[in-house]
Amino acid sequence: MGPKYLIAKATNSITRETVMMRDLNGARFTESQRKLAQDFADKYADKLTTRTGVKWTASLHEYKPGIVRA
Repeated sequence: MGPKYLIAKATNSITRETVMMRDLNGARFTESQRKLAQDFADKYADKLTTRTGVKWTASLHEYKPGIVRA
């Protein structure tokens, strides 16, 4: 079993569209960085709320590299 990582997501409260925020440098959050990842997700959702005028909700998604779920 390999390490699990966290990815920040934001969901639109009206359309239910979900977007992921990924670091283009390849940095990722580990499970031990959950608080930092949640803060990052919250800021991302706030940024989208300000930009669109629609409430976005932050969340975290756990994943393992190399495993793709449909």
